[in-house]
Amino acid sequence: MEPPSLGIASIAIDDKAYLNDASRLAFGNGDGIIQSGESVEIYVTLVNKGTGPTKDLRILIVGAQGQDLRILERNAIKQDYSMGSIEAGQSKQLVFAAAISKLYESSMKEGELPLKLEITDSRPQFSKELPLNLRLQTVYPRVELVKVESKTTSVPLPGAISTLGEELLKIPVYKTPERKNAYAVIIGIENYAQAVALPRADYAARDAQTVRDYFIQALGIPARNIAFLRNEEASLSGMTKRLETWLANNAESDSEIFVYFSGHGAPDPATKSSYLVPYDGDPAYLESTGYSVNKLYKKLEETKAKKIFVILDACFTGVGTRTVIAKGTRPLIVGLKKEAPGTERLAVLTAAGGDQTSGTYDEKQFGLMTYYFLYGLQGEADDDKNGKIYLREIYDYLKNKVQDIAWKQGNRKQEPQLLWRDPKGWDKEPLVVLR
Repeated sequence: MEPPSLGIASIAIDDKAYLNDASRLAFGNGDGIIQSGESVEIYVTLVNKGTGPTKDLRILIVGAQGQDLRILERNAIKQDYSMGSIEAGQSKQLVFAAAISKLYESSMKEGELPLKLEITDSRPQFSKELPLNLRLQTVYPRVELVKVESKTTSVPLPGAISTLGEELLKIPVYKTPERKNAYAVIIGIENYAQAVALPRADYAARDAQTVRDYFIQALGIPARNIAFLRNEEASLSGMTKRLETWLANNAESDSEIFVYFSGHGAPDPATKSSYLVPYDGDPAYLESTGYSVNKLYKKLEETKAKKIFVILDACFTGVGTRTVIAKGTRPLIVGLKKEAPGTERLAVLTAAGGDQTSGTYDEKQFGLMTYYFLYGLQGEADDDKNGKIYLREIYDYLKNKVQDIAWKQGNRKQEPQLLWRDPKGWDKEPLVVLR
């Protein structure tokens, strides 16, 4: 008997308000963030990663918390589903709705909503539970409605995802072994504190959320081992806690560490140093409110981890869409190669060279480097077609793609940099296994 293996390929939500459509259960502000006080329709794509089909599949959404976290039902949106069979390699989508009370306070860590899929196959050995790992104050891909017009009626068909970067939301099925001892800190800061009045770092929150999905499904990092900081969660104290204390307390000698940052970088004209700008950071007072890139490398290198991979989708010149500078000062060219890794255990991928600007990919609504990093992980970076993607391959792929698009956007130069001291060591194990 060939066994099935059911997993979650992607999750999208609809949190708009449908006041004139009684068939819809979503009622929120439409920002793509699950928040208390909203009712949210949740679209879960299930994929069979096994070698055989499921049989007489039934799925029940469980984990409601009384009146504070309820599963809603109406028409085709329900709590209990009969899914029939899903062939090997095929997928099906289920839609349910959850209402989160304004009084709801999650007892789970990181604001998680304890909802799970209780999956029953007619063959008990293939039944299982799948946690959804949903979290409050987290950006999710938003489901759009497609309407089919006829002479008499308009029929809403939920489930069509926006075409802006849609290809990244369809995460392939990977064969990467689970990295049980890997830890990741993922930071996405799109909106900064009002008191600081910094411009938005467009798409940074979406970048971070999608990177989290790929870290789990492509790189095999357990969700429980990922610290995810978005917007106000990524204050200076929040970043310091996760990047220093949390990683140091968890990483062992057989651990791997992955750090991703999407947001503003900034140069300090006095010291010619580079800083990551936290949610509450002020480019006029970087020494006390920013997070130094040099400090980041130093703290990571002080951990016991055997390998550390840092991805910075920001730039540090003071010019561009992902960098800021103190008012009244001029842009500064700060080369990150000056702040290179001090150990062969650390590799750093940056969005641009020290004298260049990093940009966004507006047609896809992602950071430009992040888009091609993730697209490369889908298999495009597998240069030798051996089913495995190594760090060198992903860098060679995205460097060329980013350079081409940046030049087409307006003769802008952007060449991502890979800073590492031991290329051969990083070539021993692949980042992802496709097959």
